[in-house]
Amino acid sequence: MNIYELKSNYTEKNPEGLFFDADMLARYGESIDRMKVTGKGVMHTRNCGDVIAYEVVAEQENILGTREVRYYFDEETFEMFVPA
Repeated sequence: MNIYELKSNYTEKNPEGLFFDADMLARYGESIDRMKVTGKGVMHTRNCGDVIAYEVVAEQENILGTREVRYYFDEETFEMFVPA
């Protein structure tokens, strides 16, 4: 799965979701063009136990430079979550 397929699934399952909104990404110094899906695996969440999830790596730009951040999306709901 690539980032555009993940975005499509996210917006289909979460029509009110703002994660991939261009203005929201820009606010955090991110762009969909600087994101990639790096893999899929079992993750332990704070609320739900173990889920199969996609990992997304994004480059954030700010006045201090560029850094990588990681996001995780549930394979079934495509909701973003924070791993335990």
